[in-house]
Amino acid sequence: MKLVYKKILQLVLISLFVGCASYSYAFADISADITLSPENPSPNSSVTLRLESYTFDANTAIIRWQVNGKTVLQGQGMRSLTIKTGSIGEAVSVTVNAEIADGSSIQQTIQVTPSSVVLLYEAQASYVPLMYAGRSLPSNGGLVRVTAIPEISDGGRSMSPSSLSFVWYLNDSVMRDASGVGKQSATFRLDFLNTNDEIKVIVRSPRGNSATKTITIYPHPIMPLLYTYDQILGSDFSSLVSQRFETTKDFSLKLEPLYVSINEEKDPIYTWFLDGLPTTPLGGRILSLHPNNNSFGTKMLGITINGPDVRIQKASMKAEIIFDTRK
Repeated sequence: MKLVYKKILQLVLISLFVGCASYSYAFADISADITLSPENPSPNSSVTLRLESYTFDANTAIIRWQVNGKTVLQGQGMRSLTIKTGSIGEAVSVTVNAEIADGSSIQQTIQVTPSSVVLLYEAQASYVPLMYAGRSLPSNGGLVRVTAIPEISDGGRSMSPSSLSFVWYLNDSVMRDASGVGKQSATFRLDFLNTNDEIKVIVRSPRGNSATKTITIYPHPIMPLLYTYDQILGSDFSSLVSQRFETTKDFSLKLEPLYVSINEEKDPIYTWFLDGLPTTPLGGRILSLHPNNNSFGTKMLGITINGPDVRIQKASMKAEIIFDTRK
């Protein structure tokens, strides 16, 4: 019986030994990563590389950094290195070697290839007059079309936008329908509950080179501008009617509702008042008045604008019209 107990005890001890050996071996594995800050460096800019590891203490390791094969930094706990990137598509090879106190070591290599992307936006559904010198700006709840212009290369070859992947974000929410390969442009409706909206794009090449860009878009209030109008020449943009307009003859005025949303399911509504009474101008935006001969007086003109969604696009203006045909 004693012999049986002795055999059983030997088997238990062997089992415990094997278990302990496998447990300590699991912790012998080491790993490390190199992080970049910024994550997507632009051309000819500074970028900081940092060695990160959860399997050993990098602060006590002897760390050596090499840039394009040349050692540029070495010492205990040298976990970070700042370098300058090259031009678009110019790769910089960075190798880091960490020697740990127990004699083991690990090496990682990363290619730092700068890329860039520019974002341009336009409010295609926001009204501006024909031949208007300024740009069209979106109003509350308006539509904007954003276009990404990337400069990314793979293996020294510049990549066409049609071969790149675009991921679009509106206020940190992925716009899945707008994202995809070759989707260089995207259309967004601004959130009328926000004072501004952030639009971001991440562009990636087939080999993983990437660039990111974020822009902030602020909605612009509708601007009801009133100009004198000629049937042949159109609006006279050098003759703005603000708070007061004086005339000695027949005249026409045209409303130019800058930045109101158009080309939507509903059209904007323009309401005109003369001395508080509704009046109907031609096409909703051109008012022609014919003062009687040998007369004079004052009229108070009021205009209100309601966009396709009357809850979020509203504007109004007033102007005093003084006429005297006795001259």
